[in-house]
Amino acid sequence: MTRPWMEFSAVDASRDPDAHARYLEDMAQRLTTLRRQSLERLPIAPGTTFLDAGCGLGELVIQVAAMVGPEGRAVGVDVSEQMLRRARASAEAAGSRAEFASASVTALPFADATFDVARSERVFQHLDDEECVLAARELLRVTRPGGAVQIADPDHTQWSVAAADRDVASLVVGWTVRRARSPESGLLAGGLLGDAGAVDVEVDISPVVIRSLADWWTMLGMQGALEDLVERGELSEERAAAFWADLERRDRDGVFLVAGLAYVTTVRVPG
Repeated sequence: MTRPWMEFSAVDASRDPDAHARYLEDMAQRLTTLRRQSLERLPIAPGTTFLDAGCGLGELVIQVAAMVGPEGRAVGVDVSEQMLRRARASAEAAGSRAEFASASVTALPFADATFDVARSERVFQHLDDEECVLAARELLRVTRPGGAVQIADPDHTQWSVAAADRDVASLVVGWTVRRARSPESGLLAGGLLGDAGAVDVEVDISPVVIRSLADWWTMLGMQGALEDLVERGELSEERAAAFWADLERRDRDGVFLVAGLAYVTTVRVPG
């Protein structure tokens, strides 16, 4: 079964690229407040040059293109041609000046100090340790001295699931952690950027509260979690069924709850 958020390092090779697009569209709606607050941390104004590294469907780039105006520049890069094709179509339909290019955050095709602001959202969780170091350096490299760099990412190790069977809840969280290449990406972003030479590190931590079973299954790509745990012999079918029944009851009673943390790290490039 497709688990979109786990396969974003290779969207074009996935079994169902359209599922990734639907997932990103859904997440864009859910993250409206977080995005607004994080953008407020950045010096974006008419004339600003802006980069979104790992832009997905490009909706944020289109939004910022309107903010920076014709005298500014808003660019999005992504490794997926499928996502870029959709992003360009959306920009054309909106009459936007947003630009899009195929590139990885670990090897950005721009000269040093090209942008006033560079940002990456929910990308570092899909990178391994070495790639995270490279990506942090690249974001700083393409940003001018005095400019701002921001990384917005979760910490999958800090999810908590309200459930009667706490041991199974821990197994399910562990299942999520094992499938993220950098599960603590949000927590570690400040250190990565600081080690790369950034200064004035600011970290905003926001709670992520999920109040429905369907939302949890969608947001974290939990399809198949219990099945995988049973297949691996980590969980019995009976206990998995009881855990699921408990979650369904909580959902019906309006007391379903999953909570996690999102980190938004904003830094300044020295100089």
